[in-house]
Amino acid sequence: MKRNASRFVLPVAALCALSLLAAGLALSGCEAESADDFFFGEVTIQPSSITMGSSDSTQFTVAGGDGNYSWQVSNTGLGNVVQSGENATYTSTGVGTNFLTVTDSTGDSDTATIWQQ
Repeated sequence: MKRNASRFVLPVAALCALSLLAAGLALSGCEAESADDFFFGEVTIQPSSITMGSSDSTQFTVAGGDGNYSWQVSNTGLGNVVQSGENATYTSTGVGTNFLTVTDSTGDSDTATIWQQ
């Protein structure tokens, strides 16, 4: 009885390629903080810090993550945020320092510092 070994070649080759990719990333110093970072990329917010007036608005953008984002400000007395997917518009309403955090559905997050004068 002759066995068909060719049906195992593709899955084995794919596993070998993934193993080599993971090993290459580890050797190159590329480290993911979690498996989600490896597959989706680390969540990053831009700009990461900004100085603005006490009644100005600016747009922030997120990259990485799984695409399902929530945006929060640490002090709603100093400003508010209106989100639209990967973008958020922050409007300052006072003087002080505020923080804008974006989090994806896996819990990965990044925070921007907003100095309001």
